[in-house]
Amino acid sequence: AALVASERELTQLRSLGHRIWAAVGHTTVLEGHQEATLRNMACELFVASFGGQNCAAASPASRQDEALLASHWALAGRAWAVAGQTEEAVTCFKTAAAPWDAGLGAAEANDGCASRFAEVAAQAFLWSGELHFKQAAYEEAFAALAKAGDVFGACPRLQELLLDDLLRCCYSQASSHRSAGNITQAVELLTLALAAMPGSQTVDAVGKSRLLRLLALCYMALPNRELALAHAKEAVALGPPGSKNAALSLQVQLEVLTEQSEQGKPADPKAVSFDEVRSAALSLMREPGAPAAQCLSACRLLMERGLAEADVSKLLTALKQRQDIAGNAQQLAEVLLFRVQFAATSAKNAAAGDEGSPGPQLDWLGASVMDV
Repeated sequence: AALVASERELTQLRSLGHRIWAAVGHTTVLEGHQEATLRNMACELFVASFGGQNCAAASPASRQDEALLASHWALAGRAWAVAGQTEEAVTCFKTAAAPWDAGLGAAEANDGCASRFAEVAAQAFLWSGELHFKQAAYEEAFAALAKAGDVFGACPRLQELLLDDLLRCCYSQASSHRSAGNITQAVELLTLALAAMPGSQTVDAVGKSRLLRLLALCYMALPNRELALAHAKEAVALGPPGSKNAALSLQVQLEVLTEQSEQGKPADPKAVSFDEVRSAALSLMREPGAPAAQCLSACRLLMERGLAEADVSKLLTALKQRQDIAGNAQQLAEVLLFRVQFAATSAKNAAAGDEGSPGPQLDWLGASVMDV
């Protein structure tokens, strides 16, 4: 009789835990700390209903119960994070991922639990990575995101559910690191994100090219021009033609090609191909996805870095001949105004040159303009 009573009490504890989870999930009046406390308490009640005295002693009667408990530990961790309680949140996230760390997510049984363990662990790692980053614990943040990437590698079916979250975290944190001058950390995060993406047959061209563009700019800052250019070209190759995405990739390629040193001088002329610069610039001018303002900004950049006036004139002509520009009065006016200003500047420079007797001028590649 005592045993029956004990089992009844444990069942009641388990039922109470379920009711708390359900109530918290259907209310909007709880504040962060209150929600976190209730979610945590429900998890502890569920643990106690199986005879465990603490989180580590949990021994649910079935894999389904253990998967359910893991998911609610992750939600409790999320609630603690929102409430600003980092230590409690980290503890919950670790508990949620414990079944995966123990190898349960890699089980061969196709009962749905293995997939659930993997999904919960991936989500817990992602939330943990975000939390650590906000606390400036950058090594811990990267380690958590790397673990999430490992889960995706072992369970590709989860990519459709959570891969975008990983890519978003990596891109956001990499952007922050780059702005702060932490280029190496930014490169590591972007490399992690690219490694987590699926094969070429299902690749998200826009998302991947966005990562590649930022990675190219990071390598340019290291500086590692060779890798910067390689990633910029890969982004351009992803296209798609006629899109804003393609225009942005071409712009980054131009920035890398015309990179200047810290002293304000061009990169090693031997490492730069003028034909490649001219080809990339012309592609940008002809790209329907590039608005006139973006193209004119690129022209200014090339002029500042010494591109020959004749080549700038060719770029402006190509831009003016684009159908979408010719048919848009506002954009066409921008191009024509720029061209007038460019012609005036060229005439002023020519007049200034006639007053002296300079020798052959060198363009930004270190070659005579007459040789181009």
